[in-house]
Amino acid sequence: MSHHIYAHITHDNKVFYIGKSKRLSRMNDKRNRNIAWKAFTANRVWKAVKICNCVSDEHAALQEIFFIRLFRSLGNPLVNVTDGGELSPDSYLWPKTQAAQTQRSQAGKLGGSANTSAKQRASKENGKLGGRPRKQPPRA
Repeated sequence: MSHHIYAHITHDNKVFYIGKSKRLSRMNDKRNRNIAWKAFTANRVWKAVKICNCVSDEHAALQEIFFIRLFRSLGNPLVNVTDGGELSPDSYLWPKTQAAQTQRSQAGKLGGSANTSAKQRASKENGKLGGRPRKQPPRA
């Protein structure tokens, strides 16, 4: 799978952001950006330009670091929060301690756990749904 390095550029050709993504469409996406990026682009015209393709997440991480350093050294005020190079959890270079910590913090968050399902069944059996008591039919 190909990875992409891209730049966001102002109308006067100043680079203000370097990014990497597996999806090429990400470079034009305005969602899920940092606060500095949103503030910078609020009243500016900008465009996205692909810089290069990379063969792996690790290669893309190294290229992102390189381009962030390059454009900062050329005086571009980048809004990148980090110096780049963050790897995805499936990368073999992702620190083992960070991977373990992330797995612990995400435990039980994806999908319904067996514990959640048991609580929902117990709630239904006790006449409660969503924490509220069910209306009982009138007694004759």
